[in-house]
Amino acid sequence: MHWNLQRDSARTRTVVHVHATHVVAAIYAGIDLQGISAEFPEISRYA
Repeated sequence: MHWNLQRDSARTRTVVHVHATHVVAAIYAGIDLQGISAEFPEISRYA
């Protein structure tokens, strides 16, 4: 996806890829986001 953004736009020179801090914190805390995504479907876009 990042390559496509750069390829299709002459003005795009850099793509910044970030993750939501609460998702990173949950991963480091050992929370299984994929395991609980069935109960909380909004998580599935981050897991």
